[in-house]
Amino acid sequence: MSTPSASPNSPHAAQPAPSPLSPLEPQPPVAPVEPVEPVEPQAPLAGLGPQPPYDDGAVPPLPAGTGGGAPAVRPRKLGLMLVAVPVGVALGLAGALGAVPYGTGYLALFAVGVLAGVSVFNLLSTLLAGFSGLAPVYGTLGAGRRLGATTVRGRLLTVRMVPVVLLSTCLVLTDRPDLRGRLRRGAVVQLVVQLAVAGGVAAVGGAPGVYFGVGLGFITVLIFTSGAGKVTSPAWRLWRLRAGEEEAKLGEWRVDPATLAAARAAALGRIDLMRAALAGAPPSGSPRRQALGITLALAEGRSDVAAREALALRERSHAPSLRLAALQLYAMAVSDGVYAGRWRPQEALPHFAAALAALRAEGSVAALRGTDLAAREALFQGRPARAVALAGQAAATSPDALSRATALHTLASAHTAMARPTNAAAAAAKSAALLHF
Repeated sequence: MSTPSASPNSPHAAQPAPSPLSPLEPQPPVAPVEPVEPVEPQAPLAGLGPQPPYDDGAVPPLPAGTGGGAPAVRPRKLGLMLVAVPVGVALGLAGALGAVPYGTGYLALFAVGVLAGVSVFNLLSTLLAGFSGLAPVYGTLGAGRRLGATTVRGRLLTVRMVPVVLLSTCLVLTDRPDLRGRLRRGAVVQLVVQLAVAGGVAAVGGAPGVYFGVGLGFITVLIFTSGAGKVTSPAWRLWRLRAGEEEAKLGEWRVDPATLAAARAAALGRIDLMRAALAGAPPSGSPRRQALGITLALAEGRSDVAAREALALRERSHAPSLRLAALQLYAMAVSDGVYAGRWRPQEALPHFAAALAALRAEGSVAALRGTDLAAREALFQGRPARAVALAGQAAATSPDALSRATALHTLASAHTAMARPTNAAAAAAKSAALLHF
């Protein structure tokens, strides 16, 4: 929901939980945790006010047995094979019978059709969001490194360098009546419409249209048949969402209006609006609300509160993405506490290292994607040059203003460690410009 300047109270702010409809994806391996050298806490940002060098309270520890071991290995999905094999056989038979031509150009059209299918799926998901019981938080045009951002209808829209995907939207489940029915009807309508588009292109486009349409249909069927065991996925909504046990799983994913407003504000870097939305909302036991509250605590420099709440969120949650997000928030809170001088590095950094080890073990290296945690780790390990590279990458690919601001502040810290005051000042200024308190 699924983000982090620093605030007047923290050199780092945390990132909200990842979108509940966006599964964590693989990321290139990051160097394993290494022994850390003690670091001197940096001076807090202006506005923090007097603070003792260290608090007497200990760092809230992770429960015994959390994570550890080798990075998680995901089980193989059968959906790809169940779709790829019949499509390959059909194309082979059609080619053998002379029904469709072969050639590099036609195979390229198939690949373009696959990419187009992703864009069509994303566009339909956005257009049908209200009908399907979903709501958009922020959107992205293109992929890759960030080119710029604007605000459209009160929501962040980021433009990226590579136009391979027309639109990607972070969607969350709303807290509306008959949510189960809305989700299933939305999935059915979207599947029918997308297959109709694929069939229409194949029917009227000649041989090129056949390959393009088959590519579009291929990715459509793949999306709606793979990942049926993952709650909120299109396949789960279409094939497994029934009254009873499966419907009960939606409880962790529902987002009330106040939480939705806070998530949109966080994506825009509007900490003031985020604070107002949460403060004026009726009490809620929603784990999504709790995740946004933790994000706000981090932005306000309350790293001790954020660490405790993140552990509580992880303890109460069942959804894997939410449990991983709680670990991310905990690691950020511990890191923030070290840099703000709240906890002694030699006491806190082992907890930070344990959290990152747990993230890699439970969610694979993808659990660090979209955050600057790997950059913070490198900085703690005395590798500022590596931290500069990782923080710069995190800032360029971050999904929203809050996470970009945090990555830029980490970049400023890394430049400071390398005695580059001009670069550090530039990164810090960009970070501060993204946020409104």
